Amino acid sequence: MGSRHVSLLRSTIRLASFLLSTSQRQHFYHCLSRPLNLCSQLTTRPLVSVVASCYSNNNNSNSTRVATDGEKQIESALRTAFPGTRSVTVEDVSGGCGQMYQVRIVADEFRGARTLAQHRMVKAALAKFIPDMHGLSIDTEAPPAADGAPSK
Repeated sequence: MGSRHVSLLRSTIRLASFLLSTSQRQHFYHCLSRPLNLCSQLTTRPLVSVVASCYSNNNNSNSTRVATDGEKQIESALRTAFPGTRSVTVEDVSGGCGQMYQVRIVADEFRGARTLAQHRMVKAALAKFIPDMHGLSIDTEAPPAADGAPSK
């Protein structure tokens, strides 16, 4: 990285420390700890754009959203691990960095299991992805029982 980029990076870090919330700042610093990713993005996008995409959530309800490769891979892994999946949504909530995901899954395999056990099952299914993540939010649910009895 050239001296111009280093100077811009330092200025951006100072600015971020004033403008961002604590959680955004932590995620911003985490993204900066991946210099190869950041440097490769700097060749195609201005630094401020790279930094902004790292901590902001650019969900626009008016636009058609296309799933990222990471979202597709995680969804595929969950559907493979849980053949009784009724629905699954995976969302990259890091603004495009691919470091934070929100997962919601409804699967037959969760029936009778407590929430903690369900979350452990999801983490086991995503074990190969988790080391590259900064954060993972999991929401699990068992589908309603066929006889109308509430699921646990």
